[in-house]
Amino acid sequence: MTPKSQSALTIRLPVWRARLLVTLMFLGFMALAARALYCQSVNKDFLQAEAEKRYSRMTTLIATRGLITDRNGEALAISTAVETVSANPSHLELDKVPPEKLLRLSKLLSMDVKIIRRILSEKKQYVLLKRQIAPNIAEKVISLEIPGVHLKTEYKRYYPNGEATAHLVGFTSREHVGQEGLEYSYQSTLAGKPGSRRIKKNNKNQVIEEGGIISAAENGNDLELSIDRTLQYMAFSEAKNAVLEHEAKSASVVILDVVTGEILAVANW
Repeated sequence: MTPKSQSALTIRLPVWRARLLVTLMFLGFMALAARALYCQSVNKDFLQAEAEKRYSRMTTLIATRGLITDRNGEALAISTAVETVSANPSHLELDKVPPEKLLRLSKLLSMDVKIIRRILSEKKQYVLLKRQIAPNIAEKVISLEIPGVHLKTEYKRYYPNGEATAHLVGFTSREHVGQEGLEYSYQSTLAGKPGSRRIKKNNKNQVIEEGGIISAAENGNDLELSIDRTLQYMAFSEAKNAVLEHEAKSASVVILDVVTGEILAVANW
């Protein structure tokens, strides 16, 4: 470079401009450092809370409803774990799901494949496919590995003695709330109290981390009756046969323990 060109370059880039540029860069760096320090110390709690809102969720821990048993501990009402199948259509590209998987899903859930396609095409983050299916069927559903399809454990109420104790025990709704009979009268005793747990999910609604239990679920208390299941069945059968044989409008049978006064069976038809 000739002295003449060096002189021209000196004129174009004076020293004060270089110093100003360095000073501005330094101030910019200091501003970024101050901002980072502020975020990491002064405003840390607020930012962590905002991050938790994006990924942290509260999930319910289901409380098991108490048993209803006869005087010998034989179950008259019992809750069994079942699974509910749901999906998040926003995380599912229906066109990329193999047709044979949807056909297999429709058979497992006993649903028309067209109905499943319509449900999974809805622009929602949550859709219900089937409630209260057996655990072995649920395992087959998950093995299909269809993106966005999830399971949720629930409980279904079973009554082993059927109509022989139906008028006495009553029944519950799908939400496990007593509707009739002892299920309704002793709802607060049998129901228990659900708990809660904190979990973290990614943008695909998949659980990536399970946090600690915030409040543990309190299972319901069992209810033991003075009823004897065998005598109850016999009483119900006799009442039913008497009505059919004599063409009566109704019949009732009550069996008592003459010593204690306890009711051993009570049947209506």
